Amino acid sequence: MIPTSIASYGGVIRDYVESVDPTTDESARFRNRYIADIGKMTQTAARALVRFVGHATAPYFPPSGLTHRAVWGDSPLVQPTFAHSGTGVVDITWPTETEDDLTGEPTEVGGGLTWATNFQMVRAELQSDSLVLYRVRAAILQPNIVRVRMWDAAGAANDLAGLIIGVWVW
Repeated sequence: MIPTSIASYGGVIRDYVESVDPTTDESARFRNRYIADIGKMTQTAARALVRFVGHATAPYFPPSGLTHRAVWGDSPLVQPTFAHSGTGVVDITWPTETEDDLTGEPTEVGGGLTWATNFQMVRAELQSDSLVLYRVRAAILQPNIVRVRMWDAAGAANDLAGLIIGVWVW
């Protein structure tokens, strides 16, 4: 499935006349709403995903390839931020609220809404090719914040410097 938006489905529509029979006539308001939702669902099955490079003080996005994506988009305005919270500990923060393709539209066509970020589940894994055994775990700290913990084979906290870690949230 390729990423789409409401524009991929013909854009926002407006009712020519008010629906007479809601069992047979489709309101533009509801059509716009579900088409916007369908477009966002094609972004990823999870709510968001991010990849970062481990670092002793400041984790960062990989220089190439996928860095982050979410159902609310991938622009710099909504990208997550990283905080090195101790050896082997990285906190990732996403926006507390996001908008969708209809946010700037009037309410009669389904617009005017913002969405609170509320993660329910998280998964993290090492994505670099390494012959050394490392462990990576993640937990949700707040509705929009995930903590990733990393260890070496001996069980000691490790920043996994230079290695790429992937995180998915639902």
